[in-house]
Amino acid sequence: MRWARTASEFARRPITRRWGVPGGVGCYAAVRAAGGVCIADEVQTGLGRCGNGGWWAFESGPSGNARKPTAPDIVTVGKPLGNGMPIAAVVCTREIAQSFAAGPEYFNTFGGNPVCAAAALAMLSELERLGLRARATATGAEL
Repeated sequence: MRWARTASEFARRPITRRWGVPGGVGCYAAVRAAGGVCIADEVQTGLGRCGNGGWWAFESGPSGNARKPTAPDIVTVGKPLGNGMPIAAVVCTREIAQSFAAGPEYFNTFGGNPVCAAAALAMLSELERLGLRARATATGAEL
């Protein structure tokens, strides 16, 4: 994959900067055509916090309406994953994940230790059990 040999990337925050970027999600095609990697910063907005019914902010349009998303190559998740515990994660395509086998290995300041990983699993379980993504969608519709 070309991206592993270059420093080419395009990162964007799906909410705060999404529609201010010229071309919006259309930029992904241009970045990929140049050999770049598209990264969605979902540290603040991920895990259903946007009320669009999905897991990620990039799954909705500028008005919050569902649309067919253009999926990034990498998604970063942080603060909401641990509900206060210091943990973060990266969700990526299989091709990018496999590229780490050749190095450099993935490093994260808030990578998983047993306690924080258990907190993240418990948070994901509660998010599903309580239907919080659907509740965020319903609350957003009321507002």
